[in-house]
Amino acid sequence: MGELWFSTAIRAKRIGPFMQVAKFLTKKSSSRFLDIRMDVTNQCNLQCEMCYFSLPEKRMEKPVFMSLELFRKIARDVFPKAIFTTLSCGAESLVHPKFHSMLEIARPVSSYLKFSTNGLLLDGKLAELCVRLPVNEIIFSIDSPEKETFESIRKGASFEKLVENLKRLEEIKEKNNSALPFTTFNLVLMKSNIEQLPSYVEFAKELHASRVACQHLRVFAGLDIEKESLLGCKELANKKISEARKLAKELGIVFSAPLPLSEAEVDGIKLCDRPWTFLNLWPTGEVLPCDAWHGQEPLGDLSKNGFDEIWNGEAYEQLRESIKTGNGLRECCANCRLFAEATPKGIAKEIKYGHGQGNK
Repeated sequence: MGELWFSTAIRAKRIGPFMQVAKFLTKKSSSRFLDIRMDVTNQCNLQCEMCYFSLPEKRMEKPVFMSLELFRKIARDVFPKAIFTTLSCGAESLVHPKFHSMLEIARPVSSYLKFSTNGLLLDGKLAELCVRLPVNEIIFSIDSPEKETFESIRKGASFEKLVENLKRLEEIKEKNNSALPFTTFNLVLMKSNIEQLPSYVEFAKELHASRVACQHLRVFAGLDIEKESLLGCKELANKKISEARKLAKELGIVFSAPLPLSEAEVDGIKLCDRPWTFLNLWPTGEVLPCDAWHGQEPLGDLSKNGFDEIWNGEAYEQLRESIKTGNGLRECCANCRLFAEATPKGIAKEIKYGHGQGNK
């Protein structure tokens, strides 16, 4: 399987291979069925205004960096079961001093290897490694194509440094005649940037991104960020998303965005397949079934137990049964916002920081 995705991706240019590989990999097999997202640290180099890393209690947490020993164990036992392996979830993985080594460990046992980053720590050495291995995709968290807006949202960031790093990555890919890594530009939709969305697509095209991915703002308690929610300007939000989608199609960029904002509600629990297909890992080795598992206890710990023991254990089986029947649902499942984020209920619900992913 590994040789097929590589040869498919390396022979073509940007969008074509991106879609071909994605379609191929989503055909699940008995051996590879997981979507893994893991944080190898609990640290970040920025304090973005909409992210829980700006919360005082988060900044006071003791730094955690996953050991290479634990990472090797997870790579050996779990990565061969994954279709997608993402070495980041909410934190900034490039802060980890051994991240280069982790990529080298992960590559031989990963089908589709990727990571998310704000891009500011992507130096030439790491960019060279990402092309050489190769990493399949890098997802850059960039919330505006304009310096002033970008730096006001991403506190501590330099727009010039980001663009410099992006251009260097493309130069290295060009020098090595490589389509990989694909690049995705990811942004959190807010009042501050919604009118810039079409120009954001043009910005992505100029910097050779393969995909633009949007997500609605997740309102974390204590951040005073409710004012940035698009609930009060649904018509404008829908208009700009529609314009950006049309422009992306014209420019040949894959565009992913939530459904239009509406008053309709979605029964997300009927759509959820996370307990059967998804794995969220904390840098300690703790296992979460979902990236919206806020404030809930983990379902296991890979530093103490094997994957099969956790995956087939009582906690997971109880969760799966509650999802199937609708009985005994945890609050985060009953009020799931992942499958209803285009609705007032999904966007408006305030989240209290805990285990799980925030705005990235």
